[in-house]
Amino acid sequence: MRLPVTTAALFILVLILGLCLNSHSHLIEPLKKDSIFIVLSYSPEDLCGRPQLQGILQAINESPNKYQAIRKFYLDAKRLTAEQVRKRVSMALKRVKEERPRVVITVDDIAFLKVGLALKAAKHTFVVFTGINGDISIYNRMSRFLKGRRPVSNITGVLEHLFLNQQVAFLKLLKKWPCTLGILYSTDFMGEKGRQQISTRLKSIGVKNYIRYFAVSNMKDLDEKARLINQDPNICAYFPLVLSVFDQSKGKRLALDAIVPDITSRIHKIDLAVNKSFTAAGFFGGANVDLFHMGYQAGQMAEMLMNGVDIESIPVEDAERFQVIINKKRAEELGMTLEPTVMCIVDELI
Repeated sequence: MRLPVTTAALFILVLILGLCLNSHSHLIEPLKKDSIFIVLSYSPEDLCGRPQLQGILQAINESPNKYQAIRKFYLDAKRLTAEQVRKRVSMALKRVKEERPRVVITVDDIAFLKVGLALKAAKHTFVVFTGINGDISIYNRMSRFLKGRRPVSNITGVLEHLFLNQQVAFLKLLKKWPCTLGILYSTDFMGEKGRQQISTRLKSIGVKNYIRYFAVSNMKDLDEKARLINQDPNICAYFPLVLSVFDQSKGKRLALDAIVPDITSRIHKIDLAVNKSFTAAGFFGGANVDLFHMGYQAGQMAEMLMNGVDIESIPVEDAERFQVIINKKRAEELGMTLEPTVMCIVDELI
């Protein structure tokens, strides 16, 4: 009679252990399987990051699935020092390690470079990027995650495609083309990336002889370069890519949203905005990439990965949509009357 009792006892012991393990798994696994961690390069008010975040959340909220946690983390890289950003990056990676989200979404280049690439090949965690302005092939050489546009690790995402063909076509419609295009850019990381992207794409559409560059690092530079652009009769339009500059009088860096009035009051020419947020901030506008929809695309990718779709079947995409958006107040400041042939293609006046 002793053998059956021993066998029964062992069976009960195994059953209890199994229940304990299953209970422990129940406490941990849902956070890994059912959470999304969003790392944004800049602050909650950032002109580029905020609409992308709204698009991401819209795509996720449309899902029938309800996730335990959608967490947001801001690196604030435009306003903090390099050392402070490094600490924020370490905090973000620590949080990801502790919380083990199923998907990490990075918004804009710095978040991807500092956090996204650090998570390459992380077990059980996928990375989806949005808003990449830098050359993706250069990033891929740093740590190979793509073959062409097909993921070969745990990373995919959406590139910020700038619709420069459409911008030039819009200038033609305004009867301003051909002319010289100015690129007013800050010497910080994202200003330089934006300059490279716009320069490369303008050259690819055959307008390399119509570009002038104006680099700024502080408010004194900005005043000087704005004056040069304004006085040059050959420049009919310019791209304002002053993402952040140092203000000597205040002893701190200022992001673009704080310096738009300084730029527009000094330059009385068409400001070609790269996205709707720039236009809403006070620039003239034109063919703007739809940042909300770009974030929405990334959110859809995240949702597919949460549902078990193989990442190799989710290739890297370009931002799909643009809108012709004009800031009415800025057009009036520039003394521009928008003819019916122009208005018929304008998607939005703000």
